Amino acid sequence: MSELGERLVGLLARAVGEVAARRALEEVTLRLGHDPSGLERRHALEVLEELAQQPGILGTTALFAKSRIYLG
Repeated sequence: MSELGERLVGLLARAVGEVAARRALEEVTLRLGHDPSGLERRHALEVLEELAQQPGILGTTALFAKSRIYLG
């Protein structure tokens, strides 16, 4: 996974654990047709938007992670 992808894992892992965060990110990234090893900022925001639609803590955490990516 790219450096940005690892950052996203870290942001989500605080709430759902590293394994679940990594699995969710990889699944959505691939489903959207992006390469996890070359994840760009615009793709990361798209992935987080998709994850934010999930119910529960993962969706809520994805919303906060999205704001962190926007802010840099």
